Amino acid sequence: MSKVALYIHGQGGNVEEIKNFEPSLDGIEVIGLEYGEYLPWEVKQQFVDEFDKLSEKYDEVYLIANSLGAYLAMVSLTGKQIKQALLISPVLDMEKLILGVMENNEITTDQLEKEQEITMSTGEKILWDYLEFARNNPIVWDVSTEILYAGNDKITSLETVTSFAKKQKDVNVTIMEDGEHWFHTYAQWAFLNNWLKKVVKF
Repeated sequence: MSKVALYIHGQGGNVEEIKNFEPSLDGIEVIGLEYGEYLPWEVKQQFVDEFDKLSEKYDEVYLIANSLGAYLAMVSLTGKQIKQALLISPVLDMEKLILGVMENNEITTDQLEKEQEITMSTGEKILWDYLEFARNNPIVWDVSTEILYAGNDKITSLETVTSFAKKQKDVNVTIMEDGEHWFHTYAQWAFLNNWLKKVVKF
């Protein structure tokens, strides 16, 4: 039976990241999806087309997604026949994340709605359309899922992760207590690889 894993990187990431964990997925070919936009309504068709192409070629398609890539994958691939999802530091509540950033930057909802787009001091932009999308398109997920969460994640809280897991019927969470949202050190990659070996369902 032919198996493939579609890897979707996070913002600022790239498909080269698969080299760090590919050896731990012996028996599953890993294909990275390169994309340049980070708005869900911009990438959805690309994600769907790539998944459908793999589904025609392979018997089973796994999903590996990191950070924002996990959020984009989940809102884009709802209803697809994914054998198993392996999510690394996933963004699971985009509305909460956006509202948190707004609060930290003293931006009100009324202000964002009026201006539609606000550029923060960091250069990052907050979009009214993105907040509206997150509110109107909640994640609907019915896939056997394993989540790797970092204890020092500054983007997604443990409360958000556990709440998401409780609402699903087949979601397990593994925590690297001293890990960071961006798994990038030798120790973090070692932990990630050991996690993959334990949780992947062949």
